[in-house]
Amino acid sequence: MQRIALLMIVQLGCIGVALAALTEIIQGKLNYDYNDTVSQGSPDVYAFRWDLLDGNDTIRPLRLLVESNASEVSHLTVVVRETIGVLAWAVPFSVEGGLGSYANSSRTVCPDLTNITTEQVAYVDISTAANMTIGYDLRAWPVLDYSLSAGVPKALVLSPPAPVYYSYRFEPEDEFVRVVLTSPTYECAIVSVQSADCPVYDLGRDILYSGAYQTFTTQAAVT
Repeated sequence: MQRIALLMIVQLGCIGVALAALTEIIQGKLNYDYNDTVSQGSPDVYAFRWDLLDGNDTIRPLRLLVESNASEVSHLTVVVRETIGVLAWAVPFSVEGGLGSYANSSRTVCPDLTNITTEQVAYVDISTAANMTIGYDLRAWPVLDYSLSAGVPKALVLSPPAPVYYSYRFEPEDEFVRVVLTSPTYECAIVSVQSADCPVYDLGRDILYSGAYQTFTTQAAVT
């Protein structure tokens, strides 16, 4: 059986529940900027469809960016529903420990590796329980550089509300793999290596639940 691992990098810094309502489903377009509003009892639901594999059989999971002028009291709830699980968070994105909040958040949707040859569908619910109208921006796109290769460096940018993770497929000759990270800043971050299963733990509060992890500032190495 071929082994696949996930490399997770999270910069340290709400889960919510979508309102159940009869809502028209918007057939979402990839790489398109949506700008709309929601109010209490009137959520927006998008259906994004894409091929998980490209022409070179490279895995391309979906990534979402949500930005809003909502406040922590009158926040947005984002819920992503797939056949293999649910991903949910709040906007603004609050960092644990009172380290502030962010008006935008970007997350990668865990790919369904059990059905890689079929069309993928993710339903994105955006709702609020606030007694006011709240605007938001939404964008969804396939991650084109999701796979890591041994000996090939990869540059990345992350922040507390925008963790990233990548996939590495073990070759038959691989006895072990060492992941080395360097950073020009002294911001605290976490690197985690997990099995390629869903759900993926990609936030500072839950990344400790799976695999091996290490906190670091300027450099780290995980085997």
